[in-house]
Amino acid sequence: MEIAKLIAGRDPAEIIHCTVDMKVRDVVALLAEKRIGALPVMDGKMVVGIFSERDLIYRVAEMGETCLNRPVGDVMTAPAITVSA
Repeated sequence: MEIAKLIAGRDPAEIIHCTVDMKVRDVVALLAEKRIGALPVMDGKMVVGIFSERDLIYRVAEMGETCLNRPVGDVMTAPAITVSA
């Protein structure tokens, strides 16, 4: 299914995302609560990266549990690769 079809007509405020300054532990809790594997990371109205389960695994392997207290902007995959419709 195309992403455009999934989000067509939705209020942008309804699209689940995180911000660069959120703590990794809070973003992980959001992923678990919503049962999703990744979130776009926003800085204002700009998508600046993505944070996924894989990012979490890499950072825990690299830094241990201390990564949970870091801002997601420090550990996300960036830049976000986007395409136009």
